[in-house]
Amino acid sequence: MNIDLLRSIINSGAYASNAVIIQEEYKRVFKRDLNSTCPDKLKDAAFMIYARQKDSEDTRLYKLKPSKSVYDEKTRTAYNFVTITDDVAERVLAAHPEWVDRFRTTPN
Repeated sequence: MNIDLLRSIINSGAYASNAVIIQEEYKRVFKRDLNSTCPDKLKDAAFMIYARQKDSEDTRLYKLKPSKSVYDEKTRTAYNFVTITDDVAERVLAAHPEWVDRFRTTPN
């Protein structure tokens, strides 16, 4: 699965409408079926797939640490390691340079 498609699914929260795609990709990546009774199993699976694939396909220069988030005052949106973009990261860091420690990678 393309990392951008997966990021789009996560950003939109469209897990149920992409259930087949998520389940097939989960099986391809983890070599087992997605068997869970958890109501958030598709969301969890999407994040697990993303975490596994992000380093190999992700071309973003700014990458947040998985446990960190940032808030962009311009868009009034919180971003995590999946949803952050380079443009948002640059804007946020210009306003809050002290947040650089929340990032796993930056171009500098």
